[in-house]
Amino acid sequence: MIELGLQTSNEKTGELINRKYSNEDFSNAVKTIRRIIPDCHVVCHLIFGLPGENEADMICSVRFACCNKVDGIKFTNLNVLKGTELENLYRNGEFSCLSMEEYFELLSKALRIIPKEVVIHRLTGDGPKELLVEPMWVWNKKYVMNQMNSYFKCKGVIQGGAL
Repeated sequence: MIELGLQTSNEKTGELINRKYSNEDFSNAVKTIRRIIPDCHVVCHLIFGLPGENEADMICSVRFACCNKVDGIKFTNLNVLKGTELENLYRNGEFSCLSMEEYFELLSKALRIIPKEVVIHRLTGDGPKELLVEPMWVWNKKYVMNQMNSYFKCKGVIQGGAL
């Protein structure tokens, strides 16, 4: 398995978060991995809630990852950590973090468009508690997972058992 951190397919956001490669670089990396290690499971990391991004941007990132034939996706919500440039942007009011409900709604929409053969490796992430500035709702992982299960069952994203 090889994991690639796409984070977003929005090139402007990529520049803002100091991502040092383009979407074309990502696509070429996936193609190169497929050529060199044909049976390799390629996993893409995506972050929802990056500064300046809207729902369309985030869904576009999911579509981009799927069009590049990744085998798996790891989702996370943006976590603002102490001592980072994102913290400065956040404290200056340049963006706000997604609420838990907003994040679940975006995930719900994303999961509906992902091909069945793509493995979802992670649905949420949480930064180190001692460094976390926002969103504070990620602190209690068990609570978040229980809320996510309830939300997704209600929306018909999952049937029966837990995520």
